[in-house]
Amino acid sequence: MFVVVLLFLTVVLSACGPATDEIIGNTVSGDYVSEALDVKVVGSSIGAGITWLICSVGAGIGIGLLVNWLRSQNRMRTDKAPLGPAVLFGILTTILIFGLAAAWASYTKVNPGEVGVVLRQGEPKGTLNRGPHFIAPFLDEVVLFPTREFTFITMDKPIERGSEQYRTFNMEIRTSNGVIGNVPFLVQAQVDPTKAEYLYDRYGTLENAIVQLIKSSTLSLVRDVVRDKTATEIATDIDKYNDDIEIELRKIMEPKGLILINFSFRKPDLGPWEIERNDAVVAEQTIEKNKQLALAAKEVKEGENYTAIIDAQIARETAKGTADSAITKAEGQAKVVKINADAEAYSVITRAQAEAEANLLVAESLTQDLIDYRKWLIWDGKFPSTYLQGSDTGLLLELPTQ
Repeated sequence: MFVVVLLFLTVVLSACGPATDEIIGNTVSGDYVSEALDVKVVGSSIGAGITWLICSVGAGIGIGLLVNWLRSQNRMRTDKAPLGPAVLFGILTTILIFGLAAAWASYTKVNPGEVGVVLRQGEPKGTLNRGPHFIAPFLDEVVLFPTREFTFITMDKPIERGSEQYRTFNMEIRTSNGVIGNVPFLVQAQVDPTKAEYLYDRYGTLENAIVQLIKSSTLSLVRDVVRDKTATEIATDIDKYNDDIEIELRKIMEPKGLILINFSFRKPDLGPWEIERNDAVVAEQTIEKNKQLALAAKEVKEGENYTAIIDAQIARETAKGTADSAITKAEGQAKVVKINADAEAYSVITRAQAEAEANLLVAESLTQDLIDYRKWLIWDGKFPSTYLQGSDTGLLLELPTQ
């Protein structure tokens, strides 16, 4: 019997389960919107509670009848089974089913990258951060807003899917000098969790908030910026106005629940004017390049002429230096020869004078005694070994005369 009741509860819970994860972020603008911007509703409404109650009562009655029938099978056909146990089983079944359904409807979970707005009969009653939560069953619902960063971008073909979460068509502009084109731009933003309740109360879905706060606002701000600019200014200096638009856009978005992360222009598309301008720029660059080549050739030629002049000057200076060096060398050699000759003559004269004076002094001082004395000084003390035969005068000595 218990198995029969369990199977019956399973069937009832499957058939009468509350509606959860209902997506309410359907596209309303006709532009491409990624699933990352979907807003979901979880929980059960009062209608689901009534449905559960009806299902629970019906299940209780069915269980009561089943119990009564089973009890009747164990008795004689003439006896009637008392209704007390059947009614008790029916009430318990009703309470059990409705209690399980209420517990199931009261539990909700907010995933990372989401913020939940609690709705009680359609009226915002606060926000839920990530994690498990319990709400009033069949009275409260939770609207889940994605809080991760998303990208809004304008382009020619927004239906082509890419990494951006929201794509819309480029806005046509007219410059101050009459050029028609478009200026693509990109906005990065995210939901402010602290203002999620206001965001839902004011806009309902995230896509609607993007349309009102980002799309409409940026188109207006971009038109104001480019209205008094020439095509050349837009083509060359459009990035200069990123900060100006970002300041104004932040004032619009952030008080109403969207945090602006970045605004930036992309490359403008100015149609035929841009093609003509690019051709003109290429022509100017070619002319400038030719001028630079001509100047370079002229500088090379002037450099070659200057080099020739310098080389000739160096040759003249070198020849002059060589000649001056030869003259200086010859003069130096002549001076050296003259000095040497003078020195030699002076030396000869001086030597001759010295010898003459010496001879004169010697002659004046030379006497016979001095001569004899010098002879004795140089005598070696040896006598001659022979005598003169027949001489009676005695021994004859031959003394040196030096």
